[in-house]
Parts: sequence; structure tokens; C-alpha cells
Amino acid sequence: MAQKLTKSFVNFIPLYVSGQAFYRDSELKEFGLRVGTTDKVYITESKVKGKVVRVSIGKHGAYTTEQARLSLG
Repeated sequence: MAQKLTKSFVNFIPLYVSGQAFYRDSELKEFGLRVGTTDKVYITESKVKGKVVRVSIGKHGAYTTEQARLSLG
């Protein structure tokens, strides 16, 4: 799902009862959000040798959406 990740959108997303889901930013292709059962984590992802590699930037709350987005440079 691609949508511009904003503070209000991220706050609106509920935590999952089980499993996890990924939300991708519509403006910054490698930026996203992983939502699980206990937290929301900003991530960056790209393909390396044909495999998807995800790296956590930080938890929502510890980082604002803008701080996480700016950390990608």
C-alpha cells in the first residue's frame, strides 16, 4: 500500500492483533512503516542481489515521521 506517510496517517493505523503489515511512502520509494502487534517502526528497504533488504530506522514515537524521512538523507 503506497500513501504519503504523515504523522496523522501513522497515528491513525491501528496495531495488528497478529502478524504485521508494511506501508510504503508514495513520495520516497525506499521509505516505509512496519506495523506489528506491539509497535510501529519506520524502515528503509531496497533490493540487493535480487532480495529485499529491510533496515529499521526507529520506532514511531521515538522518531517523528519527518525525522525518519530525513534520516535517509
